[in-house]
Parts: sequence; C-alpha cells; structure tokens
Amino acid sequence: MTAIPILVGSHQFPSKSAAARFASEILNRVVLGERITGEDEKVVRDLFYMHPDHAQKLGGYKISHFEVANQSEQHKTTRSFIVVRSDGHRDDFSLLRALGIKK
Repeated sequence: MTAIPILVGSHQFPSKSAAARFASEILNRVVLGERITGEDEKVVRDLFYMHPDHAQKLGGYKISHFEVANQSEQHKTTRSFIVVRSDGHRDDFSLLRALGIKK
C-alpha cells in the first residue's frame, strides 16, 4: 500500500506514521510538566486542532499552553500531550486520534 502524504500545519510528512513518529519524538523529548515551546508547540497545536474532539476539549475557552504529563490507564503509565485551557483546566489528547490512526 502506498503511503499518503499528510500536512500538519506547515509541516509535510510522507505518511501518517511519519507524522506520528515526529510527534512521538516531541512527546519523549519534552520534560514532564514543562510548557512545550517554539516549533514543537506549533506542531502540537496543529495536531490538537486535527483531533476530532478539539472543540469539546476547549469548551469555549482559549488555549493557554501545551505540556507533557504521565497518564495512568489500565495499570500502565504513558506520556501524553496535555492541552491547558485559559481557565486552568487540563485535558489530554491522543496524537493517534488527531492523525486518524486506529490502534
């Protein structure tokens, strides 16, 4: 099967899996609890807006910033992207769902 290129903001990737690998590098490089900044923040913001539930996650508020945090699910801990709203509410979002990749 031929890979289909995908555009994430201004970043062109040869495939969804290449975009996921790039985002995973950001996820693993950022220190837990610190704000994502610079070009990394632009990519994460673009991914967030690709997520099918981004409007519900914002709930009418603006984005304050993005972070990386540990999330516990079914007895394992994984690193996750976190959107922090202007009211301080924090919510995680799946980069795989943002890219339309099924687990």
